[in-house]
Amino acid sequence: SRTPDSAYIPSGLIHRFTIAANGDLAQLDVYANVGPGMSLDGMCFDADGRLIVAASTGGRLFVVAPGGGAVERVIQLGDPAPTNVCFGGVDNRTLFITEAGIGRVSAFDWEVPGMLLVDQKVHPDVPTAG
Repeated sequence: SRTPDSAYIPSGLIHRFTIAANGDLAQLDVYANVGPGMSLDGMCFDADGRLIVAASTGGRLFVVAPGGGAVERVIQLGDPAPTNVCFGGVDNRTLFITEAGIGRVSAFDWEVPGMLLVDQKVHPDVPTAG
């Protein structure tokens, strides 16, 4: 919900914070800019460090280069409102995408596995989704 003192502006900016030694959030900077007017939603990293971001406006996924900055690739989807992305499957190379406009979950083969989550690194015996 929106209140008079807050509003969501679809800027297309992805921000990151530096985390201080004490755990506080410190310096804020722009990780990537996918373009004005883009409402960004769910995101995940692949094992090579690319950030895959669902844009719930325009039906696109943006693939940001490792370390941020440049958009390497734009993937146009058949649904106008993708809302989330995650990796799973037997080899963690399946990218799952929730598509809110048509109400489905689609899956694509990805060239590298998804980045392992913290729990998967600590507990490698925990299976991934799929």
